[in-house]
Amino acid sequence: MLGFPAGTCTPAAYPRYSEDVHSPFKDYALMDKRLILFDFDGTIANTIAQSLKISNRLAGEFGYRRLDPTEVQTLRDKSLFELLHFMRVPFTKLPLILAKARNEMRNEITEVESIPGLQEVLGTLHQRGYRMGILTTNSEENVRRFLAHHEIHAFDFIHSSSLIWGKHHGLKQILKQERILPAEMVYIGDETRDIEAAQRAKIPIIAVGWGYNSERVLRALQPDQFVELPSELLALFPDA
Repeated sequence: MLGFPAGTCTPAAYPRYSEDVHSPFKDYALMDKRLILFDFDGTIANTIAQSLKISNRLAGEFGYRRLDPTEVQTLRDKSLFELLHFMRVPFTKLPLILAKARNEMRNEITEVESIPGLQEVLGTLHQRGYRMGILTTNSEENVRRFLAHHEIHAFDFIHSSSLIWGKHHGLKQILKQERILPAEMVYIGDETRDIEAAQRAKIPIIAVGWGYNSERVLRALQPDQFVELPSELLALFPDA
């Protein structure tokens, strides 16, 4: 049985969320954001069902626990590390599992639906003049195939990284690439690791409630903003 590494939070250890926590980025409408950066899986693309099917197909080959669809909702309270621990995924095989899963997703990406209402929001933000990008641990090819299939043309670039716990490195690379300060960018994601990565990179983070992790665990990590519906993003990013 795998143990938790030092510093990994279990649900009981999450800090208590408070609406009164001060954030210098709380009033997004008052700030000039030069770049809006989105996570992909769970934030733009509803890949949960396909990811579950692919994971269960690979379980026998790599010797980890299959998940029942009825478990998905309760597992939203777990971080990615906790989920992999629950599934008894052999961490020495994780890079190979992820590579094979991305390849399998390539064949199914056109079956993946976009998050309801988000496509219209992306179009509006693009029309308002915001520069937008994607930071993902999925493959760039999968993301491009998805965007083309759904005729989403709002994004200026895609940054793909295979480091599932190294998104803060990707965020810092994008800051350097775009020649902007952390306060001039905002990251939007649906997982605890998105919040943790943004906080490590000192970048404002908006957590969304329609993806992989539950509202409870996302709020516990004190993101700068939390939104339940895609339409709420429009109030945070008015006409430029």
